[in-house]
Amino acid sequence: MGTETTPRDRLVATVALLQTLDGGGFRASMPAADAALEKAEAYVAALELFPLNTAKCPCCDKTVQLCVKHYQLHEPGKKCVGCREDE
Repeated sequence: MGTETTPRDRLVATVALLQTLDGGGFRASMPAADAALEKAEAYVAALELFPLNTAKCPCCDKTVQLCVKHYQLHEPGKKCVGCREDE
């Protein structure tokens, strides 16, 4: 049984963390971690379903899109970090 994570797993965890941060502190208690992961899972799943759509960034007011190749968020019209590194 391995403990490897996929790029998608890491994105879901990052989104969950960013959505629970509030001004540098945590607004969610540990029992709310499952709810935060479910919310993040739904966020990523919606972006996967319609990757050309934009969504509000989980940490700021910018809009982002999902790069389904690298599972990274990026600004619309720009490449994700992984795509830029692939060039």
